[in-house]
Amino acid sequence: TNDQDLFNLYKNAVALIYPSFYEGFGMPIIEAMSIGCPVISSNSSSLTEVFGDAAISFTPSSISELTNNIEKIAFDNDLRKKIIDLGFKRSQKFSWERCIDETLTIYNKII
Repeated sequence: TNDQDLFNLYKNAVALIYPSFYEGFGMPIIEAMSIGCPVISSNSSSLTEVFGDAAISFTPSSISELTNNIEKIAFDNDLRKKIIDLGFKRSQKFSWERCIDETLTIYNKII
């Protein structure tokens, strides 16, 4: 899949569903949010720190929570718009430039 294909998938999806039990960061969550794709993510490991209040979350072992959240995002247009708007704002907090700047700041303090 090239970048344009991925963009089209995010743009046309009902939601990104991220049912992870353990995740180091969750870059697909940020990618989806930055394109306007609402996110439904498990509330495990570091994912809650990544999505903040900009996603609908569920316990990764709960199929009923996941299916209820899919129904919510698919049929509640106000909720969908809210999650998309929050996602755009949240995704702006993450960038490679910011990562580089913060890493250099830490290195400079150490040196």
